[in-house]
Amino acid sequence: MTLTTKNSQYELTSALAPLVVVSCDSHVGPSLAQMREYCPAILRQDYDAFSADIGEKFDIWADVRKVLRDLPDRAEAEAREHEIDRNLQTAGHNDMDARRVDMDRDGVAADVIYHSSQNGQPIPFIEGGSLFFNPTGSDLEKAAAGIHIYNHWLADACATAPERHTGVVHLPAWDIDACVREVEWARGVGLRAVNLPTPRPGIRIYDDPLWERFWCACESLHMSLNTHVGGAGGDIEFVGNHAQAMLYVDRSGWLSRRALPRLLFSGVFERHPDLRFVLTEQNGEWWRATMREYDSVYRTCEWQLKDQMPKKPSEYCATNVYIGGSYMAPFEAEMAIDEGYVQNIMWGSDYPHAEGTYQYPEVADSETMTHVALRFTFSGIDPAATKAMLGDNAIRCYELDESALQEVAARISAPTAAELSEPPDTLPDITASMAFRTVGPWG
Repeated sequence: MTLTTKNSQYELTSALAPLVVVSCDSHVGPSLAQMREYCPAILRQDYDAFSADIGEKFDIWADVRKVLRDLPDRAEAEAREHEIDRNLQTAGHNDMDARRVDMDRDGVAADVIYHSSQNGQPIPFIEGGSLFFNPTGSDLEKAAAGIHIYNHWLADACATAPERHTGVVHLPAWDIDACVREVEWARGVGLRAVNLPTPRPGIRIYDDPLWERFWCACESLHMSLNTHVGGAGGDIEFVGNHAQAMLYVDRSGWLSRRALPRLLFSGVFERHPDLRFVLTEQNGEWWRATMREYDSVYRTCEWQLKDQMPKKPSEYCATNVYIGGSYMAPFEAEMAIDEGYVQNIMWGSDYPHAEGTYQYPEVADSETMTHVALRFTFSGIDPAATKAMLGDNAIRCYELDESALQEVAARISAPTAAELSEPPDTLPDITASMAFRTVGPWG
């Protein structure tokens, strides 16, 4: 799929017009105190006990902090810890007004919101990060209640500016009937996307026919499926100085994309042509190799597959699958153009994660790191392709109100094509962020 324009350069007025920027990857972390009002009275005592026991302990960076404590160079350790903690200074983790102030400053008109904001707040009754939850050996009835409590808070949070916020409903994925009910409820209260967990213990594999009624519900309700990187490691532990490296390897890459071939080869997209599937924070150079691999498998097994899957996998991916390219690198944008999937990739800030493009402003009136990152990535990219990756594709995928977002872009610090055409003279000296990569998905 190739994106072309009549002219290689924008008209002057277009080059100076604010671009609609949509982040396909952002996070929120409401406090347990904030969500308490959504807890049913019958669970209130258990909720308070969970809050007292877990709420102050959970720290997604705990393993990294252990390594930092052992570094002989204390100055380096303190600098790295400051990078990790810097974004904890924003109230935007769970205050929607503060969040929009940050978005306005970064020039982001709209965002797609997942849980796990790196501020230490879990979904009620779920220990650890929500994206890493394995539903085995847990009180699943309480976990389901906690998920609904969070979803209810999220719906009200997004309703404060519904044109700007697309909340991703989390699911009791171990219970398909409950998933259908949750999605139907969520659409009724304004949520427009579904977090489909990466395959893991305790969740029925996604080519099981029992999921069919769920796919039907999502398609009919125009609820996109979204799989965020993370949580694919099963019961594997991550220990030692190499723990973070192993987390990237085990819980990212192909392990976090394992749902895709199940959906493709079982014919889900053939039966549900309007169903959209987004793989978020999926950086790197995997698309072309994956399409070739899947098409090769299809060619070998076509005689078995042609009735349920009459088209090649790459053809379904071109129409039904999107890549959430968080903190996109220049080579990833160029590759999308060269290999013809510009209309399948969406930029994301990963707000307010330390590895993303957002940085809490500690110097007044400085250019935001998001703006620097956008210039770094898109200064050499055709403006029409840039516009598609920054906003148009997300508007189409999530069925956003383009006119409303154009009005938002006109009143915030939205970048223009002319601004993005100028590469930055210097890059921020920060190691926690992955916004200035020159090779690979992580560095």
